[in-house]
Amino acid sequence: MHHHTGQEPQPHGRPKTGQRTPQYFGASSAPGAGFTLIEIICVIVILGIMATAISSRSTSMGVILPTRVEEVRSALRAMQLRAIKENNIEWGVSASSTAYWAFNGTDPTVTTAQVPLLNESTVQVSLAAKGMTITPFTWYFDRNGVPYNASGKLAAPDTITITADGQSQTLTLTPITGYIP
Repeated sequence: MHHHTGQEPQPHGRPKTGQRTPQYFGASSAPGAGFTLIEIICVIVILGIMATAISSRSTSMGVILPTRVEEVRSALRAMQLRAIKENNIEWGVSASSTAYWAFNGTDPTVTTAQVPLLNESTVQVSLAAKGMTITPFTWYFDRNGVPYNASGKLAAPDTITITADGQSQTLTLTPITGYIP
């Protein structure tokens, strides 16, 4: 038994008169226009992944130089402390255009006097492997921790420049105390 309501039956898929058509986000009233929720979620996820990749890359940039400066500063401090501890042997750090290394005595070119730095697997630390350049230098310390360079006892502050990741920073060795700020 079929009751007549005064309205003609609508073809399948079309809403009856007075019913609202479902709207998509940002859609006009035209059917199929706009984005589904799934499409919007996919775009947000992709943007999130891209933002994470970009931010992690930008935060890692700028970390290389301070790390390399601290490695050289630590090497110098370690050699100063070693000279004080051993009381009668000078210890120092020297750098060429390709590497830097620790040594005992006053001549950094004597290979038998060259020793590995703490946390390094080789005697000479490759600048290329560390992604850095450094001003060639030779600094060593006597049994009192007093600094010397290739010219002798330091009379004025001496500086070196370390470059990594397109940035540069200087290290300054202070006379008498050997302090490196």
